[in-house]
Amino acid sequence: MVERHKHYCLKMEHVKKQRLEKKLRDQSLTVAGGRSSDSVSSSGTIDVDTLTFRPK
Repeated sequence: MVERHKHYCLKMEHVKKQRLEKKLRDQSLTVAGGRSSDSVSSSGTIDVDTLTFRPK
């Protein structure tokens, strides 16, 4: 029973992380006006460094 609960919690954490990343990605795309090719990695996802970049 503990293993099932642990598995569930890990899954929920993963889902929350994915939702947060998608939200940040969508926000950054609307601010930037679209995807720039240098901010998208080869797997088609935006790098975390690009999401956290804030100009001075």
